[in-house]
Amino acid sequence: MTVVPLTKSNEYWSLTPGREYVVIGVDHESYRVVDDKGEPILFPREGFRVVDDAIPPDWVWDRQSDDEYYGGPEVLQTTGFYEDYFDGKREAIEQFMQYLQRSGIVPRKTA
Repeated sequence: MTVVPLTKSNEYWSLTPGREYVVIGVDHESYRVVDDKGEPILFPREGFRVVDDAIPPDWVWDRQSDDEYYGGPEVLQTTGFYEDYFDGKREAIEQFMQYLQRSGIVPRKTA
């Protein structure tokens, strides 16, 4: 799945409007993309235009209720993965970087 941010508001400050980003996770309100700093951040869906809505076949889904769900690559959907990543746990960071490499996703870091 690929999206393009529509704005450079405070909520989307780490994204470049008009640049395409690969979605690496989705929930009922947000897309998770690798931002310009190389971080896997959740952003509200309403700030994006969908370029390609194809969902990769390796994604798993967790439905909490009729209107609450989470989906993404199985290797990144384990309970507590993103908490560990943002807490700086080496194993989670390495797992994330390996996923990006295997998937061919290259973070576009800005200066």
